[in-house]
Amino acid sequence: IPDGFEVQRAPDMDGSPGAWMDVGSVRNLNTPTVLFSDAQVAPFKTYWYRVRSYNVFGYSEYSATISITLAPPAAPFPLNANPFANRINLTCYRGDAVASGIDFFQFEKAPDLAGQPGVWMPLTTIPVKTPPQWNYAYADSNLTLHATWWYRVRSHNWIGYSAYSAPVSATVVLPAQPLWLAGWLGASNREIG
Repeated sequence: IPDGFEVQRAPDMDGSPGAWMDVGSVRNLNTPTVLFSDAQVAPFKTYWYRVRSYNVFGYSEYSATISITLAPPAAPFPLNANPFANRINLTCYRGDAVASGIDFFQFEKAPDLAGQPGVWMPLTTIPVKTPPQWNYAYADSNLTLHATWWYRVRSHNWIGYSAYSAPVSATVVLPAQPLWLAGWLGASNREIG
């Protein structure tokens, strides 16, 4: 059983790790996962990491390497907009929100102008929840009948904003006509009860 873990970092050199340097160590707390946070990094750069365990007898071999690029998150996808009564329910999916460092989602809306979005305006900001969720939702309410609205969403982390999702539109409509009506003839015309 290791007493702890030593972490090394290297800058990216054309897709491969450069010179390795020690960036810290973590004690073994006998948990299934050991976390390490490296605060000495810069945005828009790629870093390589490797780790080895140690105890009173010495060090293990290094683990396989991984690379991490510090960049804004990817755009949320897909964004769904579904009308219901006098509102449009919005849902975007991003199950890796916490792992991607996303801290919130920003929803925007625009009126419809001949089948295209008009001027975009802020709608709401939804913080990322812990434990992570697979989807994030918002209801744009108090809308008028036959109004068509466009929506888009972007995510944010400490580095900046993602690109916007593909815009989607929805129209507030009357409820659909019932598909069928059933009736039956009872055994008598008396009410029991």
